[in-house]
Amino acid sequence: MRLLILYLLIFNFGQLSSNSSHSDPGDAILTAIEENRIVAIGENHGHVELHKLILNILSTKRASEALDDIVVEWGNS
Repeated sequence: MRLLILYLLIFNFGQLSSNSSHSDPGDAILTAIEENRIVAIGENHGHVELHKLILNILSTKRASEALDDIVVEWGNS
């Protein structure tokens, strides 16, 4: 079972590509999904580029074959 967790957290999106051997952050995320049971992605409020990336990733056949569940955490503290 593969699980992708999206949760609201202050996250420096640029670190994803700089810490990865992948030049494409979408490819890096998909590889992480394929190689790990749980993958968590932080989200900055209103980060349009990140939102587009996540939607692009989730719309791929590769993601639909690798993911079983998606959990989204949101709320008010």
